[in-house]
Amino acid sequence: MLFVNCIRDIVRLGIASAYVKNDEPVSIILLGNPESGKSSILLSFVMPKEVCVLTDATKTKLENYLLKISNFRYLVIPDFIKVVSRNRSTRANLISFLNAGIEEGIHDVTEYFGGSIQKTTEFKDPLRFGLATSMTRSSIEDRRKEWYRIGFFSRLLPVSFSYTKEQQKKIREYIHAGKDLYEEKEKLRLKTRNIKCNKKFSMHFEPFIEKYADANKLYGFRITHQFRCLLKASALLRGSSHVTKKDVDVVSRSLKWINLDYNQVNNNEKK
Repeated sequence: MLFVNCIRDIVRLGIASAYVKNDEPVSIILLGNPESGKSSILLSFVMPKEVCVLTDATKTKLENYLLKISNFRYLVIPDFIKVVSRNRSTRANLISFLNAGIEEGIHDVTEYFGGSIQKTTEFKDPLRFGLATSMTRSSIEDRRKEWYRIGFFSRLLPVSFSYTKEQQKKIREYIHAGKDLYEEKEKLRLKTRNIKCNKKFSMHFEPFIEKYADANKLYGFRITHQFRCLLKASALLRGSSHVTKKDVDVVSRSLKWINLDYNQVNNNEKK
Protein backbone atom coordinates (compact mmCIF):
# COMPACT_ATOMS: atom_id res chain seq x y z
CA MET A 1 0.00 0.00 0.00
CA LEU A 2 1.20 3.53 -0.73
CA PHE A 3 2.22 5.93 2.04
CA VAL A 4 0.35 4.21 4.92
CA ASN A 5 2.95 1.92 6.47
CA CYS A 6 2.96 4.36 9.39
CA ILE A 7 -0.70 3.55 10.03
CA ARG A 8 -0.22 -0.19 9.49
CA ASP A 9 2.53 -0.11 12.10
CA ILE A 10 0.06 1.17 14.70
CA VAL A 11 -2.49 -1.50 13.79
CA ARG A 12 0.20 -4.17 14.04
CA LEU A 13 1.08 -2.96 17.54
CA GLY A 14 -2.57 -2.98 18.56
CA ILE A 15 -3.10 -6.58 17.50
CA ALA A 16 0.21 -7.66 19.05
CA SER A 17 -0.84 -6.07 22.35
CA ALA A 18 -3.41 -8.85 22.75
CA TYR A 19 -0.52 -11.28 23.20
CA VAL A 20 1.12 -9.37 26.05
CA LYS A 21 0.57 -11.55 29.10
CA ASN A 22 -1.53 -10.12 31.93
CA ASP A 23 -2.31 -6.85 30.16
CA GLU A 24 -5.34 -5.32 28.44
CA PRO A 25 -5.13 -5.20 24.63
CA VAL A 26 -5.06 -1.79 22.96
CA SER A 27 -8.15 -1.03 20.90
CA ILE A 28 -7.83 1.21 17.85
CA ILE A 29 -10.14 3.15 15.56
CA LEU A 30 -8.81 4.40 12.22
CA LEU A 31 -10.31 7.71 11.10
CA GLY A 32 -10.15 9.40 7.73
CA ASN A 33 -12.10 10.61 4.75
CA PRO A 34 -13.92 8.15 2.46
CA GLU A 35 -11.50 6.29 0.11
CA SER A 36 -8.63 6.61 2.60
CA GLY A 37 -8.07 2.85 2.59
CA LYS A 38 -8.92 2.40 6.28
CA SER A 39 -10.63 -0.98 5.86
CA SER A 40 -7.89 -2.18 3.50
CA ILE A 41 -5.25 -1.35 6.12
CA LEU A 42 -7.11 -3.41 8.72
CA LEU A 43 -7.43 -6.31 6.28
CA SER A 44 -3.78 -6.22 5.16
CA PHE A 45 -2.75 -8.86 7.71
CA VAL A 46 -3.22 -12.61 7.87
CA MET A 47 -4.51 -12.88 11.41
CA PRO A 48 -3.65 -15.51 14.02
CA LYS A 49 -6.47 -17.93 14.81
CA GLU A 50 -7.31 -16.10 18.05
CA VAL A 51 -8.20 -12.95 16.08
CA CYS A 52 -11.71 -12.68 14.64
CA VAL A 53 -12.54 -10.58 11.57
CA LEU A 54 -16.23 -9.68 11.26
CA THR A 55 -17.32 -7.58 8.30
CA ASP A 56 -20.87 -7.39 9.65
CA ALA A 57 -20.94 -7.52 13.43
CA THR A 58 -23.83 -7.95 15.84
CA LYS A 59 -23.83 -8.95 19.50
CA THR A 60 -25.23 -12.38 18.60
CA LYS A 61 -22.60 -13.04 15.93
CA LEU A 62 -19.82 -11.98 18.28
CA GLU A 63 -21.14 -14.17 21.09
CA ASN A 64 -21.12 -17.15 18.72
CA TYR A 65 -17.47 -16.48 17.90
CA LEU A 66 -16.57 -16.21 21.57
CA LEU A 67 -17.93 -19.71 22.06
CA LYS A 68 -16.21 -21.16 18.99
CA ILE A 69 -12.76 -19.58 19.10
CA SER A 70 -10.44 -20.85 21.80
CA ASN A 71 -8.44 -18.12 23.56
CA PHE A 72 -10.25 -15.33 21.68
CA ARG A 73 -8.10 -12.20 21.90
CA TYR A 74 -8.91 -9.56 19.31
CA LEU A 75 -11.74 -8.43 17.06
CA VAL A 76 -11.37 -6.65 13.73
CA ILE A 77 -14.41 -4.89 12.26
CA PRO A 78 -13.12 -3.28 9.05
CA ASP A 79 -15.95 -0.75 8.74
CA PHE A 80 -17.82 0.34 11.87
CA ILE A 81 -20.31 2.36 9.81
CA LYS A 82 -22.12 -0.92 9.12
CA VAL A 83 -22.57 -1.29 12.87
CA VAL A 84 -23.90 2.21 13.49
CA SER A 85 -26.22 1.96 10.49
CA ARG A 86 -28.26 -0.77 12.16
CA ASN A 87 -31.36 -0.05 14.24
CA ARG A 88 -30.85 1.60 17.59
CA SER A 89 -31.34 -1.45 19.84
CA THR A 90 -29.03 -3.69 17.75
CA ARG A 91 -26.39 -0.98 17.71
CA ALA A 92 -26.70 -0.26 21.43
CA ASN A 93 -26.48 -3.96 22.37
CA LEU A 94 -23.25 -4.44 20.42
CA ILE A 95 -21.57 -1.28 21.70
CA SER A 96 -22.50 -2.19 25.27
CA PHE A 97 -21.03 -5.67 24.71
CA LEU A 98 -17.84 -4.20 23.21
CA ASN A 99 -17.60 -1.72 26.07
CA ALA A 100 -17.53 -4.59 28.55
CA GLY A 101 -15.25 -6.85 26.51
CA ILE A 102 -12.62 -4.19 25.96
CA GLU A 103 -12.23 -3.32 29.62
CA GLU A 104 -13.84 -5.30 32.47
CA GLY A 105 -14.40 -8.44 30.39
CA ILE A 106 -17.31 -10.72 29.45
CA HIS A 107 -18.36 -13.07 32.25
CA ASP A 108 -20.81 -15.28 30.37
CA VAL A 109 -22.58 -15.77 27.04
CA THR A 110 -26.17 -16.93 26.69
CA GLU A 111 -27.39 -18.80 23.61
CA TYR A 112 -31.03 -18.58 22.55
CA PHE A 113 -33.20 -20.93 20.54
CA GLY A 114 -36.58 -19.75 19.26
CA GLY A 115 -36.52 -16.79 21.62
CA SER A 116 -35.95 -18.98 24.68
CA ILE A 117 -32.74 -19.40 26.65
CA GLN A 118 -30.93 -22.47 25.43
CA LYS A 119 -27.65 -22.42 27.33
CA THR A 120 -25.51 -20.04 29.37
CA THR A 121 -21.74 -20.53 29.22
CA GLU A 122 -19.68 -18.96 32.00
CA PHE A 123 -16.00 -18.15 31.47
CA LYS A 124 -13.52 -19.15 34.13
CA ASP A 125 -11.99 -15.68 33.93
CA PRO A 126 -13.64 -12.58 32.42
CA LEU A 127 -12.91 -12.60 28.70
CA ARG A 128 -11.19 -9.39 27.58
CA PHE A 129 -10.38 -8.59 23.99
CA GLY A 130 -9.17 -5.72 21.84
CA LEU A 131 -10.90 -4.09 18.90
CA ALA A 132 -9.60 -2.55 15.68
CA THR A 133 -12.10 -0.78 13.45
CA SER A 134 -12.56 2.31 11.29
CA MET A 135 -14.96 5.15 10.53
CA THR A 136 -15.08 8.22 8.34
CA ARG A 137 -14.31 11.64 9.74
CA SER A 138 -17.88 12.88 9.43
CA SER A 139 -19.40 9.74 10.97
CA ILE A 140 -17.25 9.88 14.09
CA GLU A 141 -18.04 13.56 14.64
CA ASP A 142 -21.74 12.72 14.64
CA ARG A 143 -21.28 10.15 17.43
CA ARG A 144 -18.20 11.15 19.43
CA LYS A 145 -20.08 13.10 22.11
CA GLU A 146 -22.45 10.22 22.82
CA TRP A 147 -19.62 7.68 22.85
CA TYR A 148 -17.59 9.79 25.26
CA ARG A 149 -20.63 9.92 27.54
CA ILE A 150 -20.86 6.11 27.76
CA GLY A 151 -17.08 5.66 27.92
CA PHE A 152 -16.81 3.85 24.59
CA PHE A 153 -14.70 6.35 22.69
CA SER A 154 -12.12 6.68 25.48
CA ARG A 155 -11.56 2.93 25.22
CA LEU A 156 -10.42 3.35 21.61
CA LEU A 157 -7.09 4.85 20.59
CA PRO A 158 -7.96 7.25 17.74
CA VAL A 159 -5.64 7.04 14.73
CA SER A 160 -6.45 9.72 12.16
CA PHE A 161 -4.72 10.43 8.86
CA SER A 162 -5.03 12.16 5.49
CA TYR A 163 -3.19 12.51 2.17
CA THR A 164 -1.54 15.47 0.48
CA LYS A 165 -2.65 16.51 -3.01
CA GLU A 166 0.60 15.08 -4.38
CA GLN A 167 0.00 11.76 -2.64
CA GLN A 168 -3.55 11.59 -3.98
CA LYS A 169 -2.23 12.17 -7.49
CA LYS A 170 0.43 9.49 -7.07
CA ILE A 171 -2.16 6.95 -5.93
CA ARG A 172 -4.42 7.77 -8.90
CA GLU A 173 -1.46 7.35 -11.26
CA TYR A 174 -0.88 3.94 -9.72
CA ILE A 175 -4.50 3.01 -10.41
CA HIS A 176 -4.35 4.40 -13.97
CA ALA A 177 -1.35 2.15 -14.62
CA GLY A 178 -3.35 -0.89 -13.51
CA LYS A 179 -0.98 -1.58 -10.63
CA ASP A 180 -2.06 -3.37 -7.48
CA LEU A 181 -2.27 -0.96 -4.55
CA TYR A 182 -2.36 -3.82 -2.08
CA GLU A 183 0.72 -5.84 -1.47
CA GLU A 184 0.65 -9.44 -0.29
CA LYS A 185 -0.84 -9.69 3.17
CA GLU A 186 1.55 -9.79 6.11
CA LYS A 187 1.20 -12.90 8.24
CA LEU A 188 1.27 -12.09 11.92
CA ARG A 189 3.02 -14.75 13.96
CA LEU A 190 2.34 -13.91 17.60
CA LYS A 191 2.90 -15.86 20.80
CA THR A 192 1.95 -14.87 24.32
CA ARG A 193 4.86 -13.41 26.24
CA ASN A 194 5.35 -11.74 29.60
CA ILE A 195 6.92 -8.32 28.98
CA LYS A 196 8.56 -6.11 31.59
CA CYS A 197 8.49 -2.34 31.18
CA ASN A 198 10.54 0.06 33.28
CA LYS A 199 8.61 3.12 34.46
CA LYS A 200 11.04 5.50 32.75
CA PHE A 201 10.10 4.24 29.30
CA SER A 202 6.38 4.71 29.90
CA MET A 203 6.94 8.15 31.49
CA HIS A 204 8.51 9.31 28.23
CA PHE A 205 4.94 9.74 26.90
CA GLU A 206 3.57 11.65 29.90
CA PRO A 207 3.66 15.09 28.17
CA PHE A 208 1.70 13.69 25.21
CA ILE A 209 -0.75 11.89 27.51
CA GLU A 210 -1.35 15.01 29.59
CA LYS A 211 -1.99 17.10 26.49
CA TYR A 212 -4.33 14.48 25.04
CA ALA A 213 -6.24 14.10 28.32
CA ASP A 214 -6.70 17.86 28.71
CA ALA A 215 -7.88 18.27 25.11
CA ASN A 216 -10.47 15.52 25.52
CA LYS A 217 -11.48 16.34 29.13
CA LEU A 218 -10.24 12.99 30.42
CA TYR A 219 -8.05 11.92 33.33
CA GLY A 220 -5.73 10.06 30.99
CA PHE A 221 -5.70 6.79 32.92
CA ARG A 222 -6.79 4.60 30.01
CA ILE A 223 -4.43 6.13 27.48
CA THR A 224 -1.57 5.68 29.96
CA HIS A 225 -2.37 1.96 30.08
CA GLN A 226 -2.62 1.94 26.29
CA PHE A 227 0.81 3.50 25.74
CA ARG A 228 2.46 1.20 28.26
CA CYS A 229 0.95 -1.79 26.46
CA LEU A 230 2.01 -0.45 23.04
CA LEU A 231 5.58 -0.39 24.33
CA LYS A 232 5.23 -3.99 25.45
CA ALA A 233 3.69 -4.94 22.10
CA SER A 234 6.70 -3.46 20.32
CA ALA A 235 9.03 -5.53 22.49
CA LEU A 236 6.93 -8.63 21.79
CA LEU A 237 7.21 -8.08 18.04
CA ARG A 238 10.99 -7.85 18.45
CA GLY A 239 10.97 -11.14 20.34
CA SER A 240 12.17 -9.50 23.55
CA SER A 241 10.81 -9.83 27.09
CA HIS A 242 11.91 -6.30 28.06
CA VAL A 243 10.95 -2.85 26.77
CA THR A 244 13.97 -0.82 25.65
CA LYS A 245 14.68 2.55 24.06
CA LYS A 246 14.04 0.88 20.68
CA ASP A 247 10.41 0.42 21.63
CA VAL A 248 10.10 4.02 22.80
CA ASP A 249 11.33 5.09 19.37
CA VAL A 250 8.82 2.80 17.61
CA VAL A 251 5.84 4.10 19.57
CA SER A 252 7.06 7.71 19.36
CA ARG A 253 6.90 7.52 15.57
CA SER A 254 3.16 6.89 15.90
CA LEU A 255 2.34 10.01 17.91
CA LYS A 256 1.76 12.13 14.81
CA TRP A 257 -1.39 10.11 14.06
CA ILE A 258 -2.68 9.14 17.52
CA ASN A 259 -5.06 12.08 17.72
CA LEU A 260 -7.95 13.70 15.89
CA ASP A 261 -5.75 16.05 13.85
CA TYR A 262 -5.84 14.09 10.56
CA ASN A 263 -2.17 14.69 9.85
CA GLN A 264 -0.80 13.66 6.48
CA VAL A 265 0.85 10.27 6.09
CA ASN A 266 4.56 9.94 5.36
CA ASN A 267 5.49 11.09 1.89
CA ASN A 268 8.72 9.09 1.81
CA GLU A 269 7.02 5.73 2.28
CA LYS A 270 6.94 3.43 -0.72
CA LYS A 271 4.76 0.44 -1.34
